[in-house]
Amino acid sequence: MIIDCISLMLLPLTLWGMLRLLLPSGPREMDQNAHKGSFFALLILYSLFFYVIVAISCVLMLRVHGQASLVLMFAMIYALLFNGWTTYAYEGYLHVRYPRGIVPNQLLQPQLGPSTYTVGRYALTLTLAVSSFLLFVVGVGEIVLEGK
Repeated sequence: MIIDCISLMLLPLTLWGMLRLLLPSGPREMDQNAHKGSFFALLILYSLFFYVIVAISCVLMLRVHGQASLVLMFAMIYALLFNGWTTYAYEGYLHVRYPRGIVPNQLLQPQLGPSTYTVGRYALTLTLAVSSFLLFVVGVGEIVLEGK
């Protein structure tokens, strides 16, 4: 059981390391075409992703015990971390990218601050989302294969 927990914790670390090395360097944009607040629509969908995984996992964990419930629990934890991390990263991005006190010039492109959404942050976002989804699929698949 301890080895299973360790392997479930090592999955995101390994995935993050691979993504961090494979993704091209440079900051990322969270808002589409630098339109302030355009990421909120995705943030709502990401929150819905979290609630669906938690709701279905909780219902399934009430019926099943053992390995599948452990995998579903880790899927819920990674979904929670994904939701919190994405909100935190976007709030930080907004505060630096669109600082207060800068009056945009109507004729020119408004002055924007630097993007704080680095490759490492982007890799962490992808890692938490993919880990949560994969573990959820594995946990549900394990329950279906057991026939419960």
